[in-house]
Amino acid sequence: MPNLAELFIFGLTAGIALAIPVGPMALLLIDTTLRHGLRVGACGALAMASVDATYAVVVFLAGSAVASILGSYGIWFSLIGAAILLGLGAQTIYKALSQRRASESSSGAQVEATTAGKTYLKFAAATVVNPPTALYFLA
Repeated sequence: MPNLAELFIFGLTAGIALAIPVGPMALLLIDTTLRHGLRVGACGALAMASVDATYAVVVFLAGSAVASILGSYGIWFSLIGAAILLGLGAQTIYKALSQRRASESSSGAQVEATTAGKTYLKFAAATVVNPPTALYFLA
């Protein structure tokens, strides 16, 4: 039976392994922060951390029961998540191209207004269905 120090090191290593890679969610967070400011970006980061913490609590409390249920639907979960992330990427590209066209036709480009609440919901939903995050906690 592992002792508390071993479990702590394992949890710390797992957390760092999940947080370090720069994937689509990190790029979306960077883009959102640069476009809308630190306050809105911080809400996106808080949403991502909240979902990860919720996954961790669920895995800790329900462990194998949840893993077996989600494991049987893992491929669908991954496919839906990938589709949502592709949609968010396409939306980001479309907005960037639209803003570029607008800036070419006028002197100043306008940044679309957003709220911290909308950003939190957008990032929470995207993180819930993000395939790497979901598969990481399923493992």
